[in-house]
Amino acid sequence: MDFKLFIDTLLTGTPIAILAALVGILWQAIYTRSRDRLHDEQIKRELELERQKFEYQKQLEVIRFEYEQRRWREELAREITVKLVEARFSEYTEVWSFVESISASHQMGGLTTETTKALAEKIKHWRYSKGGLLAEETTRDVAYVFQTALWEYDGSKESYRRMRQARRIFFWKLCGRTLD
Repeated sequence: MDFKLFIDTLLTGTPIAILAALVGILWQAIYTRSRDRLHDEQIKRELELERQKFEYQKQLEVIRFEYEQRRWREELAREITVKLVEARFSEYTEVWSFVESISASHQMGGLTTETTKALAEKIKHWRYSKGGLLAEETTRDVAYVFQTALWEYDGSKESYRRMRQARRIFFWKLCGRTLD
């Protein structure tokens, strides 16, 4: 604001000039205040928009992180499952090769209690080794039933039938089938 003009007018005593100077000063003050208020409101709106933008970006980052975390967990679970299935396949193949030997012995007429007891020991060893650790609980239980049937084989048709039935159930569990 320029008060020099106002002071000069007062000293010379011109009332219209004083009135014009006062109106000019008042108009300039109102304009300046209005301009500053609009500027402040614009800055407030811009700051609010920036805050909202920041909040939306934050929410988006949280969603992205949760998605990546879920994707990583699913991928890890899939990899673990694949490794478990591969390890089980290897161990199940090994134990089934033991069982195959008993079938071959029976077909050649050489199935003896010593053969079945030896196989029962191999099954027991498998249950307490890596194969048993990798197997599901029900598979281990069926392996135990098969092991018991082998151990109790006495050459009779009834004990042979129990052994074959236990072997069939054991095979179903190794293949991932259920007992229907």
